[in-house]
Amino acid sequence: MQNTSTSELNVYGEQIDEIWKEFKKLFRIIEAAGGIVNKPNGDTLFIKRLGKWDLPKGKMEKGESREESAIREIEEETNLQNVELRDFINTTYHIYIERNGDRVLKHTHWFEMFFDGEDTSKPQLE
Repeated sequence: MQNTSTSELNVYGEQIDEIWKEFKKLFRIIEAAGGIVNKPNGDTLFIKRLGKWDLPKGKMEKGESREESAIREIEEETNLQNVELRDFINTTYHIYIERNGDRVLKHTHWFEMFFDGEDTSKPQLE
């Protein structure tokens, strides 16, 4: 399979809202949240998933706020407890194709987070 990844996509047009609306119709949309978790010594938390380093994030559950989702996902993926949510950073979009061929547009809400507790980290295996 050919690598078709790109670091940037620019879309131009006079009716950008309509273009965006039509573009999103090409995908199944997944809302997610996660965080950049820093420690007092300046370390930043990363996880290794499928052989690649990543920031912890995951799908939002129905009825859950972006903030609640970010905290829950960090705690589930790392086993750290009492992670402090600080500030909203930004949202990103990530496109991928699932094994069944579905095209997914993942809309992730990112937060600055802080952890100053006992290191109980343990990777989520499933």
